[in-house]
Amino acid sequence: MMKKTLNTINAGSHASVVTIDAGRCATTRLESLGVYPGTELSVVVNEGRGPLIISIGDGRLILERGIASKVVVH
Repeated sequence: MMKKTLNTINAGSHASVVTIDAGRCATTRLESLGVYPGTELSVVVNEGRGPLIISIGDGRLILERGIASKVVVH
């Protein structure tokens, strides 16, 4: 079964973070921003090749597409 990653989620959809499949530095950075296993988020913008904008609680984050591809969701 293929992993579903954050960069594949359509704008307007909600997801839950399962794991972060990245190195220690990127994982630590994402966790410091509030993206860690169990986090519920929604995708605000996911268009073309540009960055994603996600919403966690009352905050919004801009994530580069490569980093978003390391966030496994369901």
